[in-house]
Amino acid sequence: MYYSIQENGRTKLDARLIKYEHEITPSSNRRSQIKQAFLQLKNEGFRLLPYVDDAKLAGSFALNCMIKSDNLVSVFVYLEPQFSEITPKSIITKLQRDLADQFGLSYVCEATCSVMLKTQACEFELIVMMAKHQTVLIADKHARQWREFSARKVGLLLRKADPQVIQLLKIAKAWQLKHYVSAGSSIGHWLDLLEQLSQVKSLREGLQILLQYYQWDDPIYSRFQIQRMDNYQFAQYCKDTLFGSDFPE
Repeated sequence: MYYSIQENGRTKLDARLIKYEHEITPSSNRRSQIKQAFLQLKNEGFRLLPYVDDAKLAGSFALNCMIKSDNLVSVFVYLEPQFSEITPKSIITKLQRDLADQFGLSYVCEATCSVMLKTQACEFELIVMMAKHQTVLIADKHARQWREFSARKVGLLLRKADPQVIQLLKIAKAWQLKHYVSAGSSIGHWLDLLEQLSQVKSLREGLQILLQYYQWDDPIYSRFQIQRMDNYQFAQYCKDTLFGSDFPE
């Protein structure tokens, strides 16, 4: 249980967290630049490849939880279903080579089984998949075979998230970048994260769940001590430790 979530100081704490979230949100012009770069990639790249059926902006961009310092944009690349007999690794390698011939500056990221493509607007993370009935086939962690996911669940990563979840994901991303916390980008990671945050009642509760989810170990305070802080103390902890001087007064 989180200490004093309903106390009088809650409104001020939430106001500071919301103000911080607004300050780290990228401009509409930045989002427009990314959309234009994606459309160019789609029209001049994917449409010329016979094995690609469609491509959609996904992940943090689609969920609307990008922050100013975020340069990685996920794209779901849907393959024609007849290629399901070919290993993911072969398709990923072919996609990288074909795009390199057209756009250059691309490479295969083995850690995420994706193709990374650098543009002036951002760096695209291209995740190959295939729609099959009520499921979506996505490469396993070694890109040796296809793994099934629910098409409905994967669809959650293609549309705007709940407003409070958006705020929490942005705030968490700023904390991760500041402290070099690894934040996996796999489909399973994103789906698990959305489930973790779907029932939270406040920004503080959600933030503390995220700290536990990423196994944050503070050198001074235990997780129990952080949970027992009142909202004034927790706001100060946000400024002194989690986010630094950028966190609003």
